[in-house]
Amino acid sequence: MVKKYQSNLKSDHLLQRGVKVSKSQKTSDEVKKLAEDHWAYLSNILKAHGENEHVLDLIGIHYKTAMVHGYKHGVQDTDRKRLNITQEVRHDIRN
Repeated sequence: MVKKYQSNLKSDHLLQRGVKVSKSQKTSDEVKKLAEDHWAYLSNILKAHGENEHVLDLIGIHYKTAMVHGYKHGVQDTDRKRLNITQEVRHDIRN
Protein backbone atom coordinates (compact mmCIF):
# COMPACT_ATOMS: atom_id res chain seq x y z
CA MET A 1 0.00 0.00 0.00
CA VAL A 2 2.80 2.43 0.74
CA LYS A 3 4.39 1.93 -2.69
CA LYS A 4 1.11 2.69 -4.47
CA TYR A 5 0.64 5.80 -2.36
CA GLN A 6 4.18 6.97 -3.09
CA SER A 7 3.87 6.50 -6.81
CA ASN A 8 0.97 8.98 -6.89
CA LEU A 9 2.55 11.43 -4.46
CA LYS A 10 2.86 15.11 -5.40
CA SER A 11 5.46 17.42 -3.84
CA ASP A 12 2.90 19.67 -2.15
CA HIS A 13 1.49 16.63 -0.32
CA LEU A 14 4.85 16.23 1.37
CA LEU A 15 4.58 19.65 2.92
CA GLN A 16 1.00 18.96 4.05
CA ARG A 17 2.25 15.82 5.80
CA GLY A 18 4.96 17.73 7.64
CA VAL A 19 7.91 16.41 5.67
CA LYS A 20 10.63 19.01 5.47
CA VAL A 21 11.98 19.94 2.08
CA SER A 22 15.76 20.14 1.97
CA LYS A 23 17.08 23.56 2.90
CA SER A 24 19.80 23.04 0.32
CA GLN A 25 17.18 22.80 -2.44
CA LYS A 26 17.92 25.35 -5.13
CA THR A 27 15.48 27.96 -6.42
CA SER A 28 14.29 27.69 -10.02
CA ASP A 29 16.61 30.59 -10.96
CA GLU A 30 19.58 28.78 -9.38
CA VAL A 31 18.74 25.58 -11.27
CA LYS A 32 18.42 27.49 -14.54
CA LYS A 33 21.81 29.12 -13.88
CA LEU A 34 23.31 25.68 -13.17
CA ALA A 35 21.93 24.41 -16.50
CA GLU A 36 23.26 27.50 -18.33
CA ASP A 37 26.71 27.11 -16.78
CA HIS A 38 26.89 23.41 -17.59
CA TRP A 39 25.70 24.01 -21.14
CA ALA A 40 28.35 26.71 -21.61
CA TYR A 41 31.01 24.16 -20.67
CA LEU A 42 29.55 21.39 -22.84
CA SER A 43 28.93 23.63 -25.86
CA ASN A 44 32.57 24.72 -25.81
CA ILE A 45 33.61 21.08 -26.01
CA LEU A 46 31.22 20.52 -28.94
CA LYS A 47 32.57 23.64 -30.68
CA ALA A 48 36.10 22.31 -30.27
CA HIS A 49 34.95 19.21 -32.14
CA GLY A 50 33.61 21.33 -35.01
CA GLU A 51 29.86 21.45 -34.32
CA ASN A 52 28.13 24.43 -35.98
CA GLU A 53 26.33 27.23 -34.13
CA HIS A 54 22.85 26.44 -35.47
CA VAL A 55 23.01 22.86 -34.22
CA LEU A 56 24.41 24.02 -30.89
CA ASP A 57 21.52 26.46 -30.47
CA LEU A 58 19.00 23.69 -31.05
CA ILE A 59 20.76 21.20 -28.79
CA GLY A 60 21.21 23.87 -26.09
CA ILE A 61 17.48 24.54 -25.83
CA HIS A 62 16.71 20.86 -25.26
CA TYR A 63 19.73 20.21 -23.05
CA LYS A 64 18.99 23.04 -20.62
CA THR A 65 15.27 22.24 -20.48
CA ALA A 66 15.99 18.57 -19.80
CA MET A 67 18.52 19.39 -17.09
CA VAL A 68 16.05 21.62 -15.22
CA HIS A 69 13.33 18.98 -15.61
CA GLY A 70 15.64 16.21 -14.37
CA TYR A 71 16.71 18.28 -11.37
CA LYS A 72 13.05 18.71 -10.42
CA HIS A 73 12.52 14.94 -10.50
CA GLY A 74 15.65 14.40 -8.40
CA VAL A 75 14.27 16.73 -5.72
CA GLN A 76 10.89 14.96 -5.81
CA ASP A 77 12.56 11.55 -5.45
CA THR A 78 14.58 12.79 -2.48
CA ASP A 79 11.43 14.15 -0.83
CA ARG A 80 9.64 10.83 -1.42
CA LYS A 81 12.47 8.98 0.33
CA ARG A 82 12.19 11.36 3.30
CA LEU A 83 8.45 10.72 3.47
CA ASN A 84 9.00 6.97 3.39
CA ILE A 85 11.51 7.18 6.26
CA THR A 86 9.12 9.40 8.24
CA GLN A 87 6.28 6.93 7.72
CA GLU A 88 8.48 4.00 8.79
CA VAL A 89 9.53 5.80 11.97
CA ARG A 90 5.91 6.67 12.82
CA HIS A 91 4.89 3.04 12.18
CA ASP A 92 7.70 1.77 14.45
CA ILE A 93 6.73 4.18 17.21
CA ARG A 94 3.09 3.08 17.09
CA ASN A 95 3.97 -0.62 17.19
